[in-house]
Amino acid sequence: SRTYRRVGDELLPGYKAMFLQADAPSTTRMGVLVPIEGDRWILTVAGTNGDLPPTDEDGFREFTRGMRSPLLADLVEEMEPLSAIAGYRRTANVRRHYEQLALAPEGFVVLGDATCAFNPVYAQGMSAAALSAEALDRTLADRAGTHAAQQAIADANAGAGMVATGEDLRYPGTKGGSTSLADRVLRRYFDRVVRAAAHDQDAHHAFADVLTLLAPPDSLLRPGLAARVLGRRHLAPPADL
Repeated sequence: SRTYRRVGDELLPGYKAMFLQADAPSTTRMGVLVPIEGDRWILTVAGTNGDLPPTDEDGFREFTRGMRSPLLADLVEEMEPLSAIAGYRRTANVRRHYEQLALAPEGFVVLGDATCAFNPVYAQGMSAAALSAEALDRTLADRAGTHAAQQAIADANAGAGMVATGEDLRYPGTKGGSTSLADRVLRRYFDRVVRAAAHDQDAHHAFADVLTLLAPPDSLLRPGLAARVLGRRHLAPPADL
């Protein structure tokens, strides 16, 4: 990641942000450029399965240039950097199923990264922690026991866990997780959802709601959306999408 000076919008006319998504498993690199406080942009690039972005100037530039589209690299080369390049390598998805303990200490509950930690590239960690806190609040209000609270926390993390691990498991070098026939069928369907989201406003909003944890992943299977996705009934994107 690196921050850059934001001077007007002439470099990104009509854009609020830019997200260059990897196309698993054929490409391993992604990048996102978003505005932040202080008239700055922050750029984050990422790779998977050993394709890691370097933190030296030449390596960082070459990595960004090697993405599936040159658009992001072209923009970055026109921007003034304000910070050093910061790298992060602890990117494994981890879920610890404390709710499955046969004997758990009463009055002790685990939440946040201690029970569920995600690859930060999906930007879901703090949202998942907030959902866990809400789940704990509900169980405390209901005067439920420790096990009920831990189960509610696990349920709150399930959607984000499915999104993160499901995407990572598209790469053959990923360790752990399920690769059943049902999982492979679902991933192919989700691929169609992603493609539809580039053209269909309803698919776009449904997909964004899942990514931001406003809706569970199974909401993408509702009949109306599935008919649009599978029937290729993709509308032209509105001007402000």
